[in-house]
Amino acid sequence: MKVTISSNIGLAQRKLVAFDKKLKTAPANIYARFGKIVIAQAHREVPYDTGRLMKGTEFVTRKHRGSVEVQFRSSAVNPKTGNNYALDQHENIKYKHLIGRKAHYLSDPIRVNTPWLTSTLERYIKL
Repeated sequence: MKVTISSNIGLAQRKLVAFDKKLKTAPANIYARFGKIVIAQAHREVPYDTGRLMKGTEFVTRKHRGSVEVQFRSSAVNPKTGNNYALDQHENIKYKHLIGRKAHYLSDPIRVNTPWLTSTLERYIKL
């Protein structure tokens, strides 16, 4: 009995190289879109008094060793005291805010939009 196994290693290698290239380039664009969606929603929910929190809320991506690093940042400094109060405003649910404004103005939009990010990445990386 003779068993023959044939494979096209060249085709598999080309597909693997294409897949690797796809992973290194596209997620940055997808993450950038995700960041814009989250920041737009965060700006609608951020506690608003002086506007410092809104101006200090940002999204940053950077490529690092073949992967994409994603950061959301929020900063608001009181000019009189030098105190950065962004974390306190984000975490303290006892503070009273204007209607539509709230604590967790950054983490909630991230949590709500993460399923979109996950499904978009899953669709993109399929061969």
